[in-house]
Amino acid sequence: MDRLACVDLHPLPLQLLCRHHPGWRAAPVAVVAELTPHGRILWVNRAARRLGVAAGQRYGEVAGRTASLRAGVVGEVEVARAVAALTRLLRRHTPEVEVGDGGDTFWLGGRGLTPLYPSLAAWGEAIVATLTRAGLEATVAIGFTRFGTLAVARSRPGLTLLATPAAEQGAIARLPLARLALPSAAVRRLAKLGVTTVAHLTCLEAAGVAARFGAALSRLHHLASGALDPPLQPTPEELPATAATAFDEPLADRRPLLAEVARLLPPLLARLARRGEAASALHLRLHLDGGGAVRHRLRPATPTHDPAPLLELVRLRLAGQPVVAGVVELGVRLEGVALAPPQTCLLPPQPHHDRAAAAAALARIVAELGDGVVGRFVVHDAHLPEARFTLEPRVDLPAPQPPAAQAPRLVRRIARQPVAIAPPPRHRLLAGPFRLATGWWAAAAIRDYWFATTPDHALLWLYQERATGRWYQQGEVG
Repeated sequence: MDRLACVDLHPLPLQLLCRHHPGWRAAPVAVVAELTPHGRILWVNRAARRLGVAAGQRYGEVAGRTASLRAGVVGEVEVARAVAALTRLLRRHTPEVEVGDGGDTFWLGGRGLTPLYPSLAAWGEAIVATLTRAGLEATVAIGFTRFGTLAVARSRPGLTLLATPAAEQGAIARLPLARLALPSAAVRRLAKLGVTTVAHLTCLEAAGVAARFGAALSRLHHLASGALDPPLQPTPEELPATAATAFDEPLADRRPLLAEVARLLPPLLARLARRGEAASALHLRLHLDGGGAVRHRLRPATPTHDPAPLLELVRLRLAGQPVVAGVVELGVRLEGVALAPPQTCLLPPQPHHDRAAAAAALARIVAELGDGVVGRFVVHDAHLPEARFTLEPRVDLPAPQPPAAQAPRLVRRIARQPVAIAPPPRHRLLAGPFRLATGWWAAAAIRDYWFATTPDHALLWLYQERATGRWYQQGEVG
């Protein structure tokens, strides 16, 4: 009998929110439909439930009495992208992956995996390890039926291996109905009749359950009794949006290359559109005469179904970085992302700045001058000031958000590398020295930091290197 694994990440939106905010994992957290006082709470973690926060409440009702509550919005598009990424991850362990209705439950077929894994337990441990590396917590049950594995995964932590069908049925029978995603009113009515477990439920007549307790309990009754056990229905694997053309003669002129890209793009964009996606990046591969290949990755300002902005980026890249030899083969691959449905409202927002136009301008700069010319500074945990930030390539412009409330900090403009200077006059040194000793595990650095003024009243941040006595300007204040 073929084995089946159920991977449960319920609730996935809550996990995605905590993955965006790692510092929230120990705090009470809620996912809300919108971050307004009237926004409805959709999911809460265990810490929030202990404070009396529950799904269905209004955010404004609980925010005032639960000051430590952290809340955020996780959109449908973000969940869809996460589900697609998780499906690709799980396909590393089996070609048969079915996505559940809610998007946070997956079933994996175990047929034909014996040569790849020494045991079913090793298969399950590999699945758990993959999800852990992705920053997600999952419970996994390996058994024989869809309902049995789901029920066990929802009721037991970690990895559970059900050795026989009888062991699976026993685990299901003991499962409290309150642990399943069932209408709470129906569960309370059943409890008054002494029906508190799945075994108690299966003792009732199927027709009576459907008539008195509704479709959800009726479906559960059919699943638990074995009357309904649909086969695994793997989600079809999406073919990559890729195409290539081989040329009879090497081409060095960018105009026919651009024309070929224009011919290949429409069917690739249509393939993405059929699965509800738009192109977020274009990969261009040019195989050169005599061997070797040149690869470019171009990102439009926003995901698009229109070939025009993609062709413009290709034109700029080929003009700015012409090929050094004839091209014998050209390949195009599109990255797709799910698109949010267009929002309709009575009064659409009118931002003061045109972020779309700014993002398009940045995308054109990257296309013409190459990757790495546009980015943002990212802060790192390090001791030396010049090692605490790096430039991360990035073209998209996130929406501006108010900063989190925190104590005021002294703003320093730090040079990417310290600049050697002449020793400053002593009367210009205002405060210091502040010693920094670090790097003992590699090359030790001992510095005495000072704040100093200039004749035009600028405030500089300087240090003297203890080993050499030389002075450097680290940055300035203001």
